[in-house]
Amino acid sequence: MPSLSAASIHRYMYTSVPFTTGSKMGLDKEAGLIHLETSISEGQALYVTCRLQNCTEANKGKPFPGFIDPNSLVVQDEYVFVQVSTTGRPIYYVSAKRDVFTPMKLPKYTLPKELHVISTDDNRVVAAVQEWNQNETYNLYVSDTSGVFYSLALENVVSSMGIEGNVMVDLYEVAGIKGMFLANKRMDNQVKTYITYNRGRDWRLLQAPSKDLRGNNVHCALPYCSLHLHLHVSANPYTSGNIASKESAPGLIIASGSIGGELTTTNVTVFITSDAGNTWRQIFNEEYAVLFLNQGAALVAIRHTPQSIRHLWWVTIATQAKQAYRLYDI
Repeated sequence: MPSLSAASIHRYMYTSVPFTTGSKMGLDKEAGLIHLETSISEGQALYVTCRLQNCTEANKGKPFPGFIDPNSLVVQDEYVFVQVSTTGRPIYYVSAKRDVFTPMKLPKYTLPKELHVISTDDNRVVAAVQEWNQNETYNLYVSDTSGVFYSLALENVVSSMGIEGNVMVDLYEVAGIKGMFLANKRMDNQVKTYITYNRGRDWRLLQAPSKDLRGNNVHCALPYCSLHLHLHVSANPYTSGNIASKESAPGLIIASGSIGGELTTTNVTVFITSDAGNTWRQIFNEEYAVLFLNQGAALVAIRHTPQSIRHLWWVTIATQAKQAYRLYDI
């Protein structure tokens, strides 16, 4: 069945949407208002609202006039999304600022079979849409402020299935800088990493570092050679994925990746940028898990290995200095 789901922005696309969500200050007319999806029968659900302290049948509101598809309610910032399937085809509805629901309007000839809400920051919706002729890729669309009208931002962004069966799209929203995304796009059977600073209006490849970790020159000329990044993030806030950024450290990104004509799973090392992706440098020659400390002023890095860990690295951002510590010294 076609599906609508929300993403916890960054990379993971959670298809299991919460059935209950809290009120949004300044949008919901009543304090303590909660949004619920209630199951009516197999294949049918209702979107209802009520006050948490007094949620009875008599006090429930029905913002959407009719049944919705199960597991399709998404309440994110000022937008509410639902899906209604008729004769096997989905119709996606959006409400902005808790106003009336309107069908989302994708460009002509777009035939979606899945739609995932990626981001609702800065009064715009970023959505990943898989069309009927796509199997492992998604197209990115960006809306106007109403969330109704959409334009194509990037085609053929790669995806995969998570361990829980959830769809994961290789798209990463950089924390601390509005409108900045990284995406892995499939093109001519190759996957390349692209960056945008204006929410998908313009995309470009990443310039590889000019020198490697030992100070040797890196001969890598665009567009034939560039830096490519793995965009996995962790669902656990206490563990690290392949890429990380922080709201309190805008412009700072650390990620695992490789240099060459395409993204690979071999020769993966760790790169860092402190100027929002304009320039990068290599800081490790193996894969490391990295955690931010002191609001992004420092990093702790631990090598990915099945063996016992004896050292961790402390990286100071301001001086770009690294120091290794034995675990028994800490």
